[in-house]
Amino acid sequence: MKILLALLLFTGSGLAQINRDNVKNLSLKWVYRPSSLALVGPEGGSNDLPCPNRTDTEGWRGTTRRPLYHPLILEVFPMSLSKPFATIPAVVGTLTACLTALSFSTQAYAASAYTLVPEQYGMQLKAPNGSLVSEYVTKKPENIGLTSPSAAYFDPVNTPSGERVTNVAPDDHPHHRGIFLGFLDSEFRTPADFSKAPPNHALRAFNVQRGDFWAWGLYAPREGRVIQNRDIKLVSADDKHAQLEIHNDWLIENKKMLEETDEVFVAEREGVYVIDLNYRFTPVVEYVLNQTAFGGFVVQAQKYGDSYYTAAYGKTDFRSPHYSYPDSDWPSEPWYDYTIKLKSDGKVVGVAVLDHPLNPPTRWHNVLWMVQPCITTFGTVTIEPDAPLILRYRVVVHDGPTPTDVLQKLSVEWRGMQRNPFLPQ
Repeated sequence: MKILLALLLFTGSGLAQINRDNVKNLSLKWVYRPSSLALVGPEGGSNDLPCPNRTDTEGWRGTTRRPLYHPLILEVFPMSLSKPFATIPAVVGTLTACLTALSFSTQAYAASAYTLVPEQYGMQLKAPNGSLVSEYVTKKPENIGLTSPSAAYFDPVNTPSGERVTNVAPDDHPHHRGIFLGFLDSEFRTPADFSKAPPNHALRAFNVQRGDFWAWGLYAPREGRVIQNRDIKLVSADDKHAQLEIHNDWLIENKKMLEETDEVFVAEREGVYVIDLNYRFTPVVEYVLNQTAFGGFVVQAQKYGDSYYTAAYGKTDFRSPHYSYPDSDWPSEPWYDYTIKLKSDGKVVGVAVLDHPLNPPTRWHNVLWMVQPCITTFGTVTIEPDAPLILRYRVVVHDGPTPTDVLQKLSVEWRGMQRNPFLPQ
């Protein structure tokens, strides 16, 4: 005997308790159908009533929450006709409550969006399906071997399938940290105070404070040079995109020397993650970036496995650049991609960095599993307090081999985006 129970048939006033005793005449099970989600029986052997939306587990078989897209119909089959109707009043209340909760769950999933949630060392950005896209690390993690005094980086950064492409504190360069930005050989120039100097004082002079915010420490001090996160917030999000805003302070011996503001846009498009990173650097005094072969924005990728670099024309065959010789950097290109077959699981993943024509002239220091567009390769760059430096990079994270056609399309689009991202739309 088959009984169809629609949600509207329930008029009870409370949630009936269900246990093994009062459902022993029914075998109930959630199943998917083309036009409904139904509870059917008999299937034999099961006397528990799973409710897909219950968060507590006492007296219930544990299940996981899932999206629903069809009308909900409840089918109840008595295993025995001796007391088929005696059990139904006891179960209808709970079943209806489950179905009502599932209805709300359906609406929640239909309105799902990217989310930003706190984690021990930072904030995690999650896709609408709950998978981790990336984490922005705001506090330096312990016991990972990172020698940089700063955090303020993205890691892990995952592909749409969930494979991690970034790396932090590799054994040969323990100051490297996922996706980050820090200048290698730089100095803040504070005008000297001549108010109490004799009449023949110098016309112009500076007090110089040098800093290595890349955190190598060879060309300038790194200790006491910290990029400190002030806040990170989710500006807007829906099921298609997320927009983040990040504020960091660059400190020398705990004194703020520069303010960094980042506008970040994240979306999944054509099977890849597209991460647009816009940086604005506003120093409190003149900030000079000395000529170096590397430094600035970088993606530190995974290192263990067979890897290669590509540009729009195919795989590259350049010699490795050297830190001591800026002219050894690779030529300017709209984008370079790094792809690796991971030794750990054999998966092929990759990450590309797309340059922007409004950035300063750039060559690329692509070596040591990095993708690194360098704006100091041609010479000194100076940033004034009343003329902040804005840098724009698009990062594309992918599964599988280099998606050249997709990267070309995204690059053309990116290079055509000329609006100042820090002005109101």
